[in-house]
Amino acid sequence: MRRRLVTLALSALLAGLAGCAVPSVSPHPVLEHPDAPTTETRLLTIEPESAPDERQQLLSVLKLKDHSLTVVVATPTGQRLFTLKDDQNGARFTQTLTDPPFPASWLASRLEWSLWPLDALNTAWLGSDWSAVETPQDSGRVRRIQEGDETVATIRYQNDRLISNAPVTLEDHQTRHRITIAPLSERSP
Repeated sequence: MRRRLVTLALSALLAGLAGCAVPSVSPHPVLEHPDAPTTETRLLTIEPESAPDERQQLLSVLKLKDHSLTVVVATPTGQRLFTLKDDQNGARFTQTLTDPPFPASWLASRLEWSLWPLDALNTAWLGSDWSAVETPQDSGRVRRIQEGDETVATIRYQNDRLISNAPVTLEDHQTRHRITIAPLSERSP
């Protein structure tokens, strides 16, 4: 019964993503950058734009070590749903309670776009159709991820620091989902 409830929760997490065309995935940046996160515990919220009531808040621990990104994703009660591993062998899910309804490469690329320094992304994307630009906005900044002329994602930062106590919000224009990466203090009751 518990496994069925978790499966239903994950299916609702990104209802519609599975029906979309395969979302774009950019070349991966070097996973050893001095300004990239090391280990961060964050609240990860994923919601479809068309149904914000179906948002799912999950706990995540992001760890960057030995040229790899590992993200453990759990329910708010602490039950591990899956682990995302991204390294020289590509992005994949391990230790899954149930198969997530989205590709590992989709989640890995969106986290990298949000959490990696701008110069690391643009260095990885040299010679490709991908680019990232940032502009100041209000008391923060906005990062736009482009594939050719198409804006694939818009990321909003509430201050100038990459990792901070302020939420980071990514709007995925291809899949029409919003991902928020926030400190645990941002957790809704």
